[in-house]
Amino acid sequence: MNLRADAARNREKLVAAAEIVFAQHGAQAPLQLIAEQAGLGRGTLYRHFPDREAIVFAVFEARVIDFESVDNADPANPLLAEQILISMLDTQARTPGLVSTILATGKYTGELDSLTDRILESLKLPLRSAQEGGRILDEVTGRDFLLAWSMFGWVSSNPSQAGRGQQAARSRTLLLRSLLTPTALTDYLS
Repeated sequence: MNLRADAARNREKLVAAAEIVFAQHGAQAPLQLIAEQAGLGRGTLYRHFPDREAIVFAVFEARVIDFESVDNADPANPLLAEQILISMLDTQARTPGLVSTILATGKYTGELDSLTDRILESLKLPLRSAQEGGRILDEVTGRDFLLAWSMFGWVSSNPSQAGRGQQAARSRTLLLRSLLTPTALTDYLS
């Protein structure tokens, strides 16, 4: 096995482990937990990710890559945009506070802007297809999706575990009502 392949595999293990650890303990979890979850040493973790923001950014970037791969599968599917929306809300509910952790230092502002541009570009065709298919309101834009994710991220980051689930559920309902058509809403609200 060559060293580059081994290093790439270790990086992937660390990002996958970080997703799990952040879901269980939040974005401020001890980084040692990530190394342990990945079955790797702290040195390997810090070789790939020199600080918390670097590993948090890598998790967020991996989500964007996943989002782009789903988008590329069938971008004309009229259900794809709302599936992306639901998936992003669910992911944020599982691991709240990632973007705010990155933004707190300002280290990755340029990289976040680049990821935002990629998300907006990837949303164009699915959003248009959803609007033409009567699933998403005509006035909704890709930036509205980003705003919805941002708003939901703030609500789902509530430090009170007791109130987080209820607030996130109510927030999700309000966001869906503001973005989806009445026809599409019947699939999510009973």
